[in-house]
Amino acid sequence: MSSISLITAVLHIFGFLLLTILVYMFDKKWMQDKKSKYWSSILWLPYLIIFLFIFATLFPITYRGDVPSPASGLIIFGQLIIYPFYLSCIYFIRSAIEGATEEEVA
Repeated sequence: MSSISLITAVLHIFGFLLLTILVYMFDKKWMQDKKSKYWSSILWLPYLIIFLFIFATLFPITYRGDVPSPASGLIIFGQLIIYPFYLSCIYFIRSAIEGATEEEVA
């Protein structure tokens, strides 16, 4: 494996772990025991569409060499499909952990 591929893999794993910890902490601080936290696994889609539109408008592809390969689109679609399930899993795990600690205290 080349050094660039290794560095990219390490950065992706680090980013994934950091994002998981941040989502867990934000969920614990702001959502607490609200059922509305599950709506965030659905409502991220309009924000994504708006962000992509603004980004594509501000930074258009003007050089044909900047067009990503077709396989990149498949990877992005896979990530977009998995993301709501990822958020739901984090919320479920936090609820299970908090439920276990509340039962131990009582």
